[in-house]
Amino acid sequence: MSITPDSSHGQDHDSSSSAGGNELTPSDDDEPHVFEFERTIGVTQQKKILFHIVRCVPSDLSRREAVRLSMISCQIACTGIDIMRGRLSPKMLSRITAPGVVERLLVTEEFMKKFADPHHFDPIDSPQTHNLPVIPRIVQTMIVNDHTCEVTVILALGASLCWANIVIAKTDERWICTMCDIG
Repeated sequence: MSITPDSSHGQDHDSSSSAGGNELTPSDDDEPHVFEFERTIGVTQQKKILFHIVRCVPSDLSRREAVRLSMISCQIACTGIDIMRGRLSPKMLSRITAPGVVERLLVTEEFMKKFADPHHFDPIDSPQTHNLPVIPRIVQTMIVNDHTCEVTVILALGASLCWANIVIAKTDERWICTMCDIG
């Protein structure tokens, strides 16, 4: 999946007053805690994906790094679904995931195949959606601290939606996906 730069229209959300009515006076240097932008990624050249990023403490991670981690998480989610579908090799995520992450995805998929209700539509395994591309719709990122990022990606498979929850942690100066749950 390739990332195509687009003019982001980063909307900043700034709360200028607290619940108690006390006015906050942020300095001009303060970066916003919350911002949004839209980008086109991969096959979605016609549709923009909304990225919503929340930084608990803006100084923990730069805005640029938060955007980068959000986009990487989006790629992990899309690749993870295609691995679960058997369309891509699990090795595709081996360099950016902790040991066991991809294996858990594969075990989850086998469990779903074995124990799923045959009358329940599963967009990941369905013959109707198997050949359709994975299209990200919304990426919501929470920068918890300077070494942890939690991301929820809403993905479309045809008319059906799936969610991916991803945790990326910084270990030894490198960002690694430590959890990827897709359903």
